[in-house]
This record gives sequence, structure tokens and C-alpha cells, in this order.
Amino acid sequence: MRKTHVFYLISLFSYKERKAFQSFLASPYFNRRPETSRLFDYFDDCIRLGIEEFDAQKAFAQTFQGLPYDDQKMRHSLHYLKRAVETFLALEEWQDTPILPDISLLRSYKKKEAIHFFEKQMNTTLENLERSPFRDIQYHFNKYAFYQEHYEYTNRTKRKGEMFLQEQTDALTIFYISGILRQSCIIQSHQNITASDYNQELVDLVIERVKNGLFREEPSVAIYFHSLQALQNLKDDHA
Repeated sequence: MRKTHVFYLISLFSYKERKAFQSFLASPYFNRRPETSRLFDYFDDCIRLGIEEFDAQKAFAQTFQGLPYDDQKMRHSLHYLKRAVETFLALEEWQDTPILPDISLLRSYKKKEAIHFFEKQMNTTLENLERSPFRDIQYHFNKYAFYQEHYEYTNRTKRKGEMFLQEQTDALTIFYISGILRQSCIIQSHQNITASDYNQELVDLVIERVKNGLFREEPSVAIYFHSLQALQNLKDDHA
């Protein structure tokens, strides 16, 4: 039998990732089925030994030691392992995405009404934001999300102080302008080699506002604004 979906996914893991996933499965918080860990061990052995074919009988024997083969049990175990792999991959991506864990922690403290911890985490998150090496589209979305958490906290607790509504609005505006220009660059690149037509009602308005100076000096706006102009000039040269 050829590789199953979950076997294929696991085969994409590096050695370090497989060891991390093994620890992930050992945690009762993420996995309460010991057979799921044993099934992964079977696939891990296959990878280490260079075995590329999935043998359901051997997998079942290692997963459910001493029991006669049951196809339904095997399929259920494959399903649970695949779900664990997907959770692990999503968690790894979340942890590796700058600021998202910080903002998630802010949201949790806010729900728990842990005011002291929320305020301390606010300072930490803002420091991490400002240390971000890139001022790209994701940076501005994260900044908007940060100020949104601050606003909801201030509004909920009825505390006096700066609401940072202008900063929040600016971050959201830069995020959308950058996103619209980036998407327009993708479309223009496609149009330069095909006759496809797209509805972009906002693009001309955004370009006009940026030309007039709206956030034109922001790196995430400037790079896509000038890229779009270059792509449009390229199309005109070949018209």
C-alpha cells in the first residue's frame, strides 16, 4: 500500500520536528490515546529505515499489540494521528509568527480580567512590536490588533487615559492600503502576460490618495506603490 496522507505529512518532518512531535504526543493535554503515539512510532521507524510503503497489518500490530487486525480501528487511529499532526503544525506556525502569541496572551488576560498581568503584557507586546525588524503588512495588522486589545480593555474597565484610536486607525489604514496595492501588483503581473480582466474599483482611488501623500513614506505602502507603477509602465511599453 502506498503512503497514507498522514504518513506523507510525517515524512515531510525534519528529524528535529519528529522529535518535537513525539514530545507533543506524550503530553496528555494534546493526546490521550496511547495508540496514537505508537502509530507515530511505527511511521517514525519507517522513515528512519527508508521504508516508503505503508503496511496496514504491521502498523496495526505495533499500534494495537496482541489484537487481531481491525480495519475500522486502523482507520480511526490514522484519523486521530492526522488530526494531531495538523494541530502540531498549526501550533508551531503560531509560535513562530511574531507578536501573535503576545496578542493571544493579552486577549486571555483581558477575558480573565487579570488587570495587573494585562498591563504588564501590554508593555511587553508594544516593546516586541517596536523591535520588529520589518515594517511590512503583517506588522501593521499586528499593531492594529494590539491597539484593539488596548481599546477593549480601557473601554471595559472604564479607565481614564489615552485610547490610541488614531494609532489604531492609522495601522489599519496602512494595512489595507498595502494589501490593496500588493494584490494589484499580483493582478497587474498576471495581466501583463494574459488578457484577463479584473474588477478593482478601489485601486484607482488608493493610488490617487497615495500619490497625494497618504502614507506614501511608509515602507509597506511605498514598495507596492512603486512596484505597481513599474508594472503598469511595463504593460504600456509592450502595448
